[in-house]
Amino acid sequence: MSFGNFTVESGKALPLGATPSEKGVNFAVFSRNATGVTLILFESSEPGSLYTEINLDIHINRTGDVWHCFIPNLKANTCYLYRADGPYLPEKGYRFNSHKTLLDPYAKALTDISGWDFRASIAYDSYSISKDLSYSYKDDLYSMPRCIVIDDYFDWQGDKPLN
Repeated sequence: MSFGNFTVESGKALPLGATPSEKGVNFAVFSRNATGVTLILFESSEPGSLYTEINLDIHINRTGDVWHCFIPNLKANTCYLYRADGPYLPEKGYRFNSHKTLLDPYAKALTDISGWDFRASIAYDSYSISKDLSYSYKDDLYSMPRCIVIDDYFDWQGDKPLN
């Protein structure tokens, strides 16, 4: 269920999180062991709204351990999530699962969390005999709260800290 036609530019690795500017929004998230990262943009904060998944290119959208991109003309209040792909080796601490969406640890706001189905968001199948060593194929896209791009710029109008 796709909406919009987005241009994706390389962006910058810092600052981390979603940073709006007059020209668009820069997204940056840290993941040392991800082999792929997908940015999911939503048309609105409404459950079931249209979305677009943007796969980040490891050669263009990664600097060190930070995955990043810039989306021109995107505005504050846009909702987003991530997906990360990589090894699923719970015994070694790796639990990448591309069926699961991820909140941005640097997000400044989230949509309503009252409908969050936490059981659907865990990487393993909690009903399996193997418990947390199993793998969940259930997509949690519509049961997760969403991150919101926040423009927190404030014009101090020349005000200076007290001495």
